[in-house]
Amino acid sequence: DGFKLVFSRGFSSHLTTMHTINLAQGQIRGSAPPIPGQPLPVPSYTFTSIYAGENLPDGPNPLLYGEMDNSGSLNANMVYMEDRLRFKGVIQTQCSKWAGLQLSGDYKGDTYSLNVTAANPDLIAASGVFVGSLLKRITRNLVLGTDWTLQSSRGRVDCMNSLLFKYSRNDWDLVGNVDLRKLHLGYSHKCNENLSVAVEWETMLDQGDSKVSLGYSVDLAEQSGAIVKGTLDSSGTVCATLEKRNITSHLPLSLILSASINHTKSENKFGFGVSFG
Repeated sequence: DGFKLVFSRGFSSHLTTMHTINLAQGQIRGSAPPIPGQPLPVPSYTFTSIYAGENLPDGPNPLLYGEMDNSGSLNANMVYMEDRLRFKGVIQTQCSKWAGLQLSGDYKGDTYSLNVTAANPDLIAASGVFVGSLLKRITRNLVLGTDWTLQSSRGRVDCMNSLLFKYSRNDWDLVGNVDLRKLHLGYSHKCNENLSVAVEWETMLDQGDSKVSLGYSVDLAEQSGAIVKGTLDSSGTVCATLEKRNITSHLPLSLILSASINHTKSENKFGFGVSFG
């Protein structure tokens, strides 16, 4: 569906920059013409900068990530951790215009965790989206939780609550959540050191629609340096990904192949990539 070129360079153990050039399908000579009525795709260039501070068990602290493309769109992220607290901020612009702000905070206790998130808060207009969640470990294997979503806009306030659970054993996990509109269940099982399988079921209670997905992951890193992943869902979509690591003995190169096909809509996609490092 297109072509992407990524060049990355590390200036130190903390600072890394990347340059990305992306060409959509209609920009490559000899590719299929664009669909009538749709705008022509525009080549894009994106500059990315990553600063990772002290390496802690939960990740680098602080972590600063920013990227900007040639249209003036900016995506900036900041993560800072202090003891049991974790703060994250996201700022976004689109075509040099303000797009959004998101602030979140996490606190981890001995047997519980608390998260509060605010998206596009505006105290003057009394608008924004506010989300809070609480997870509590009941036993060694069982975790229960709940979350609340509060959305305020133009004097109207909407509130939604959902319940969730997670039950874990040595080699399998069962998770689920339910609210007034949706029911979701998931089960994953680690068969052995190399093979893992999973199944997911989701139904929209207000629409009566359901979807089931099956997935697998085969880790052949020790034998051939490859990892194979795939999914199959009830809509007729089949996806598969192959990652081959260290394809050369001199350079740390990895080859990634991916493909998907939707038998219901007769649509298919194929892609490949090369990762260095």
